[in-house]
Amino acid sequence: LRLNTYYVLEQTLLPYVLAEFPGVDPVVFVQDNSAIHNARHTREWLALHPQLIALDWPTKGADT
Repeated sequence: LRLNTYYVLEQTLLPYVLAEFPGVDPVVFVQDNSAIHNARHTREWLALHPQLIALDWPTKGADT
């Protein structure tokens, strides 16, 4: 799972964010606290990419 998650973050999320928000640093986005979003390897990856800031959102927030 770890390699797949890193692949998705590196090959999908990061290129998308850089293309959609050129020159914006940092890019702030909202993610819920689901297990995959809050997993250690996801947190580690985000720590290595300071141009991305993930705001925590309850897993079952008011909008669900």
